[in-house]
Amino acid sequence: MYIPEITCSNTLCNQKFTPKDARQNYCNRKCQQDWNNHKAKRKRDTLKPVTTALQRNRGILRKIQGSLGESTVSAEYLRGAGFNFKVQTHNRMEEEQLYHCVYDYGIQKVGNEKYKIKNYGK
Repeated sequence: MYIPEITCSNTLCNQKFTPKDARQNYCNRKCQQDWNNHKAKRKRDTLKPVTTALQRNRGILRKIQGSLGESTVSAEYLRGAGFNFKVQTHNRMEEEQLYHCVYDYGIQKVGNEKYKIKNYGK
């Protein structure tokens, strides 16, 4: 059975080869691994700014909370600590109150420039 020569699916390689199987898309196993690693890195690099901001926000909330279940701080304090109000993982309704969450911490605006922080991880 004749199998025509094809180009490696790894665009970083583009080498011509004769596949040993009709389903073979890469010239060798290393080329396939390199291409999959390249795709995974591009995906990680795309998500990195958001992931970094979320982790920074969680660290700030964890530091403020300590072992407390709930606390209130000013928006100025949060901004000074580097908190990014534009980044959150999800929203949560509790007793008809909306909490903007960063992983296991919820933050809710109470009054003018004050925020209540609640730890849901306990």
